[in-house]
Amino acid sequence: MTKLYFFVFCALFSCGYSQEDIVAQLISKDPKIHLESLKKLKEVDSKELAKYAPALVQAALDYDKLVRSRAKNAIHSLRINTKSEISKIVLSLKHPNPEIQIDALDLLIMLGPEAEEAVPALILALQDMTYNVRYRTLAALGSIGTKAASAVPEMTKLYAKENWILKSTVINAVSSINPDAPELLPLLKDAFHHENLQLRQHALLITSRLGKKIVSLLPELLQALEEKNFRLKAIEALARIGPEAKEAIPALSKILEQSASSEENVLILEALSRMEIPLPELTPQFLKLLDDTNMNVRLKAAETMGRMNIEVEKVIPILITAIEHELEKDVLGIDAIQILGNIGTPAKSAISVLQKEFKKEDWFRRNFAAVSLGKIDASERDALLPIYLEILELRRDAEKGVKELPSHGAGGGKKRGKGNGSGGGTGGRKLLVEYLCAQSLLLIGQMGSKANSAIPAIQKLLEDKNLAIRENAAVALKQIRGEEK
Repeated sequence: MTKLYFFVFCALFSCGYSQEDIVAQLISKDPKIHLESLKKLKEVDSKELAKYAPALVQAALDYDKLVRSRAKNAIHSLRINTKSEISKIVLSLKHPNPEIQIDALDLLIMLGPEAEEAVPALILALQDMTYNVRYRTLAALGSIGTKAASAVPEMTKLYAKENWILKSTVINAVSSINPDAPELLPLLKDAFHHENLQLRQHALLITSRLGKKIVSLLPELLQALEEKNFRLKAIEALARIGPEAKEAIPALSKILEQSASSEENVLILEALSRMEIPLPELTPQFLKLLDDTNMNVRLKAAETMGRMNIEVEKVIPILITAIEHELEKDVLGIDAIQILGNIGTPAKSAISVLQKEFKKEDWFRRNFAAVSLGKIDASERDALLPIYLEILELRRDAEKGVKELPSHGAGGGKKRGKGNGSGGGTGGRKLLVEYLCAQSLLLIGQMGSKANSAIPAIQKLLEDKNLAIRENAAVALKQIRGEEK
């Protein structure tokens, strides 16, 4: 009888079903019928999917494991917002079956910050004796973010448990809620000294994502530099600390002398350059790295020496050669062009090379060259103003969805590379456009009243999503109007 019903359902389903019919099948106890209803759901207009949230949540929490799994996957893949059903989801946190509790927690994780009202119930769920429920509860609180700050004190109590995985999960969740939480640094400091290697590695990973606030962990980071498994993340963390990590300079210099790996060399150079102090005593190491076999290392050495104004005359030829020969079709060529601009006036000998780049077909190389030319020689800016305005326009139109980002690579290709995060992907190209836009605003502002024609374009960027663009736009307007130098 069940088989007959199933075949009749499929026949009717192929002819088209109403919303009521699909809902009825979504909550069916027959997994086959439920599966067919999910297939039909994929054909529903995305604007109408929210209507099916109650039935999907019911299926995700009420029935057998297979049905629950399929319903959760549908909610995730179709991006169905289930906030309207949050009361039902929260109620399921008290279900006697731990698996259903975990499914409810997964639904809250999908909601992220919109699950704020579940925080009190999640704090209670932290006391659950089932480890998997605790782990998922911590993950749910972490996904809610800053709105779950009231849970941090209770979360940190779980760190005292012996299980290193639980300790690691607590650290991850607290850092997701508030990386500035006063409770976080003591947890990280303790984890650095734990006997479990994986916990120490995870603590270092979290630390490497934080900023200057982790300066109190400097002793632990210096110790981590001595362990090969921890070194890369320790260097990243030191780079984020910046000038306050200058105590680490001798240790970083020692690693450079020991012929570190290319990845270590690049990270160390970045960390040293962020110390914001000249290091002429490291000139021999820097010059050696200018001849490294790895192009990433050579470029980073050139950039570091340029920032520190160390033997810049030896850096410029390296960058020119890289642009003209080795990196003609590689996105790392953009890095070389960008470095020349960051060096500024001392890079005037490279102007003719940048002028040639300005004539290339590749939109990104051409516009990076325009920005670098403006940084090196102020007299070039007047002629380049239309190009800077074009960059501003592209940023605005791309954010509105009116215009697509240009392809990257010679002939419109998408060759990838390392370095400044370029590459052919949309995310990489978006970052490049953001950088070009922010830099163009700086250059336009420095032109003063001569850039009056740019005011309308700049005003449209005052509400941009990117903070640097918003701030640079505001400064540029003041400079053009003579309100700020």
